[in-house]
Amino acid sequence: MINIFQYFQQLPDTQQVNTEKALDQIFNQPGLIRKENNAYLNERAVIQAHLYGSRIYYVDHLDQYGFTVKREFYRYNHLDYTEFFDDKAQLKMREFVDQNNNPLIREYFCQSNQNKPMLTLIEMKKGFKTVRFEKEASFQAYFLDCLAERNAQAVFYCDRCTQVLPAFEKMKHIVPSYVIFHSALTPSGYLNDQVYSVFKPVTELAKAGKIRGLISSTKRESKDAAEVLQVSHSYDIPVTFTSSEDKIPFSSRTPGKIIAVA
Repeated sequence: MINIFQYFQQLPDTQQVNTEKALDQIFNQPGLIRKENNAYLNERAVIQAHLYGSRIYYVDHLDQYGFTVKREFYRYNHLDYTEFFDDKAQLKMREFVDQNNNPLIREYFCQSNQNKPMLTLIEMKKGFKTVRFEKEASFQAYFLDCLAERNAQAVFYCDRCTQVLPAFEKMKHIVPSYVIFHSALTPSGYLNDQVYSVFKPVTELAKAGKIRGLISSTKRESKDAAEVLQVSHSYDIPVTFTSSEDKIPFSSRTPGKIIAVA
């Protein structure tokens, strides 16, 4: 699995600093006194570290009134990203760092009408320039284009139309891409009914060459999908199962070989 942020961050994928040393680096600030996994300033907790197992999970930084102003998340005891909050505990920005702890990707948020964080802007450092993305789909398309540039044999599969089709649409590279269907094409199940809106872009993307074909679980579904969405290439890959479970050590697995499709 390729994480879009970790792809650009290039963080270490193994623990290179032991937990105690990492905590010392976090708490070693002028005027702070460490007590277990907390740091105090004049008997008031200002930094609180939380562990998951034997590694650092996240670290809260509190202001003079006890509000969390930022929360740092760690991966293998290396800083991964930081979330910044306002005085109402609302998320305002999320900042991802590179392997040298330099800011790399920033996500900016405002509060939606449902009082939930709404992404408004993504910025990413590229050399001495800053690349700007106003839509999450644009950032995802940029990521997919990077993968396509690195591998001329790349093939993409869309397993979640709501998340992936907008990115396919914005991609610059034409890559063999397939859409996998898991459910009915229409709310009623009848082909003469209105197609779910999430599937509507498939037809135009196929005409533009950005989708090579469709994949369904049965021959009938494959035929129906091709007819409704007006796509020339539609395939069926039956759902199957195995009666035995072969436990293979992770170190013995073949790179690139499918472990499971669920």
